[in-house]
Amino acid sequence: MTLTTQFLAMAVMIAGGIYLGAAMDTLKRFEKLYRKRTLMNYTIVISFWLLQAFILFFLLYQVNYGELRLYIFLSVLCGYAAYRALFQGIYVRILERMIHMTMAMVRFFLRCFEILILKPIIWLWNVASAIVLWVSSILLAGSILMLRVIWWPVRQMLRLLWKLLPKNMKKYLHTLAGFCVTIKNTLINLSDLWKR
Repeated sequence: MTLTTQFLAMAVMIAGGIYLGAAMDTLKRFEKLYRKRTLMNYTIVISFWLLQAFILFFLLYQVNYGELRLYIFLSVLCGYAAYRALFQGIYVRILERMIHMTMAMVRFFLRCFEILILKPIIWLWNVASAIVLWVSSILLAGSILMLRVIWWPVRQMLRLLWKLLPKNMKKYLHTLAGFCVTIKNTLINLSDLWKR
């Protein structure tokens, strides 16, 4: 391995150490979202470290085909120390601002969605429901009134026909009605026995 490759590997690993420090602070910032859930906590932490190891090894592979030397680990450690000493405060402030900006944008878009889409849909639904109920009540009232108007002459005609019927016919109709009621009661009793 040439000296240039070694210096390049050291520089990349120092940058990787700085990145690793920033990634750890990012993970720590969101720790409260998953800390209380033990299984999720272990899954996220293990996945995080596997991903960081893969990224650092991928960077190293691009530079020197993945040859590991002691100075590689020292370079990562130096990069991490440089991050902690020089960049951590700046990065944490930038991260907090980005989180606040993202949350503000999410709240803004949710509010816009609520005002421009959700509330008009709810309002239209309420108006349509009120119109349907109003029309239904008018139709129902009209139908009841119409039935009453139609029923009155029909009732009068039936009374008149009943008076005009001969006594034998009236007696026969009474008997027929009694027979129908008996059949109905028998069927009801059979149905009750079947249900038991």
